[in-house]
Amino acid sequence: EIKKAYKKRAKDYHPDRFVGDSTRKQKEAEEKFKLLGAGLEILCDDFKRQLYDEGYDEKAIRERVELAKRAAHYSHGHCPR
Repeated sequence: EIKKAYKKRAKDYHPDRFVGDSTRKQKEAEEKFKLLGAGLEILCDDFKRQLYDEGYDEKAIRERVELAKRAAHYSHGHCPR
């Protein structure tokens, strides 16, 4: 359901649809397209979705995901360099 809604909105804001428009319109569409992609990434990943639901913003989610990856890496016996 989320992906279906994403695809519909992504078509509306895909940068290729704004090639002949003003630079401002192109940039607005590109920014909205990127936001849609970021939203899809968060909503389709259980861990990221949980962080989002807890009130974390996109930057904080990226930081927490990176910390979790490092922790998982170290817990498997890998040592930091």
